[in-house]
Amino acid sequence: MPEKLVVDTHIQITSAESDRVRAAVPYRTHRYGEGPRETMDEFGVDSLPDDAPIFVYIHGGYWQHLSKDVSCYPVGPLYDAGIRVLVVGYDLAPHANMAQIVEEIKRAGSHVMALAEKLSSRGVWFSGFSAGGHLTGVLLTSGWMDSLPEPQSRLIKGFLPISGIFDLRPIVHTYINKPLQMNEEEAERHSPMSMNIHNNHDVKVVIIYGQNDSPAFHSQSRQFLEKNILLQKVCEKKMDAKCYEVPEVDHFNLVENLIQPDNVLTKKLISIIKRKIV
Repeated sequence: MPEKLVVDTHIQITSAESDRVRAAVPYRTHRYGEGPRETMDEFGVDSLPDDAPIFVYIHGGYWQHLSKDVSCYPVGPLYDAGIRVLVVGYDLAPHANMAQIVEEIKRAGSHVMALAEKLSSRGVWFSGFSAGGHLTGVLLTSGWMDSLPEPQSRLIKGFLPISGIFDLRPIVHTYINKPLQMNEEEAERHSPMSMNIHNNHDVKVVIIYGQNDSPAFHSQSRQFLEKNILLQKVCEKKMDAKCYEVPEVDHFNLVENLIQPDNVLTKKLISIIKRKIV
């Protein structure tokens, strides 16, 4: 498809499924900050046991498009498997810069962990697609986990970024950066590739990308994995990390297919979250 048609089709598919999910799955909206988009939707609420595992999904859109409202498409199969899903919104460029977006996601993460502790959840998994994969990486590498009370940090079981952008520097001189207006220093400062994992607990990291994703997504995912595996060995920290390439999909149908309960990635996510063999 032509580029515009690919994006329009992606929005149509994800919007239609998000509308269906909102009509079928009980949810409530939480506000975690003062920004207009600093809200998240919790799917499952009182229809799942309080201790159900939690999957947190951060939407993509190059930090300037989309919203939580059109990003509920992974909810159905996860909810049916007994997993509580929180879909996170955040303010977008040009109304927010990268530093503000990063701080919002940290606030969102802290709100999730307070909720998880209150519910006595069996564990929390953070994920996100594309720009949301970048923000998932930020939660893993920025030291945010160190800010949490010990009972909450122990509830974090893993990070599952999907087609994440782990090094922002290559986009500084592209059209993507026009509303963000990052310079080289800012891009490096907010890149998970430039940060070191702060973690004293046993977490699983699965870095996911599609077979037909662009070469940049492949290389950034592998480099991010290699850097942090090396760091873990040097620092003797606990982290089970691996890459997972999903066959025969591109950047968009990689996540569009999460609508389907028998999709290979859907089943993989459920298996990981429910502590089955990966």
